[in-house]
Amino acid sequence: MQGNGHLRRSAELAVERHEAFGELLNRQEKSRLVDHGVVRSTVPGEFLCRPHQIDTRSYLLAVGEVEVRDRAEMKSTVLARLGWSGLFGEIAALFCLPRISAIRVSQPSVLLAISGDTLEKVISGRAELYDAVWFSVISSASRIPHYAVSRCFVMLRQTGWSH
Repeated sequence: MQGNGHLRRSAELAVERHEAFGELLNRQEKSRLVDHGVVRSTVPGEFLCRPHQIDTRSYLLAVGEVEVRDRAEMKSTVLARLGWSGLFGEIAALFCLPRISAIRVSQPSVLLAISGDTLEKVISGRAELYDAVWFSVISSASRIPHYAVSRCFVMLRQTGWSH
């Protein structure tokens, strides 16, 4: 179907333009993310993630914008806005941790949902990508329980990553 091809192409472009994926992954690895992911459209006001939710998917924004919020309520505080090729949920997906923030769609959007298993297979053994994940953990450290930061560090070290 033409619509599905358009959504897939949007997802491929987002993977290509993502700051870590675009530079560090080869064509086959980029295709794996899109082939094993699920592309879907969303509408403004939809909450994709809620704090404390267990979900093993990360999301790459192919079109549109989402808000990172402290709670899954309309009157909650907007902590950040993510646009095209923004990645979120990777900490929860890779480390099987509860979500730390709510994600609310603020503009009509297209997302690529990537399972934690697929993401792990693609970044496995890639120090530069593990560094990007660790940066994401550190950037969110004020909102992540201390035990979770420690767990992320231990799990990354078990993969052979050294920082």
